[in-house]
Amino acid sequence: MTESYQPDVPRRIVLWGATGAGKSTYLSTLVFYHRQPADERRLCVLPADAVTAEWVTRQVRALRGDGPDARAQTREARELRFQLYDLPARAASRFHDAARRPSRRLGELAVWDVPGATYDGAPPPEMLDAMLDAAGIVLLVDPGRHAERGDGRRAVDDAAAYYTSFFQSTLGALVLRLRARAGGRPDPRLDEQNRLRIPVAVCLTKADEHEMLRADESRRVQLREIVGESAGLLETSLTTHTVIAISALGRALEKRDGRDVLVGDPEPWNALRPLRWVLEHGAPRPAAPLPDPSAAPTIEVARAVRPEVSA
Repeated sequence: MTESYQPDVPRRIVLWGATGAGKSTYLSTLVFYHRQPADERRLCVLPADAVTAEWVTRQVRALRGDGPDARAQTREARELRFQLYDLPARAASRFHDAARRPSRRLGELAVWDVPGATYDGAPPPEMLDAMLDAAGIVLLVDPGRHAERGDGRRAVDDAAAYYTSFFQSTLGALVLRLRARAGGRPDPRLDEQNRLRIPVAVCLTKADEHEMLRADESRRVQLREIVGESAGLLETSLTTHTVIAISALGRALEKRDGRDVLVGDPEPWNALRPLRWVLEHGAPRPAAPLPDPSAAPTIEVARAVRPEVSA
């Protein structure tokens, strides 16, 4: 008799990042371009509703030069929802039964595609609640954000000042909101030192554009070199975080007719690693039962279909 397989409780991951960190490109790559070995199980990311599918389609067209500039910043706020699936291997595998195990839904990736200025102060309550209720957070950091403002000490100081404000405004608001929601009761997402136990995967993006990220060095040291002393805020505010270098495209965009466009096929590097890490380090949950994702009005899940993009 074949043993039945019971899927894990679906989990939610929230994407976080400042203006220009590469959130839109990263999401488009996860859906369209990420290739995985044929003999291994695959982590698949698909739009969960029509709004998200249309958004991804526009982003991919923009990358190809058919639409607004691929580096154009978000000007309106919208929530995007993606479903995460664990799929069987496509070819014969050395892992045998594990590789052929039926598909399962792992959870969802929730993204508030908002103008970067939203993070200049505390994010809106609905975004804070989503981050607090998440199994983990993926934070994108652009290493080149302040590089053009000066060399050496000045660039580091500018980055440290910016990210100190960026981290403080969100992390501080998360702690205050969680304590208010707990009403004085202990909550497993906050330790005795008021540190958040929600795992955070810090991603140093655009590794294809930054030689330092292609070197085999400590990513935590590189993070401090990029954001300065503000890296200490992550260490003192979080119990669990990792630093990963990624590249959503594997190559730089090229100028064509004054626009940044993608030429050739992307070659993503490490793009799925942050999601896998969060799924392995899921945050502790409060005693209250988890809501049913299929019944919650804020998580409308449509049939996951890969959108078609014209050539």
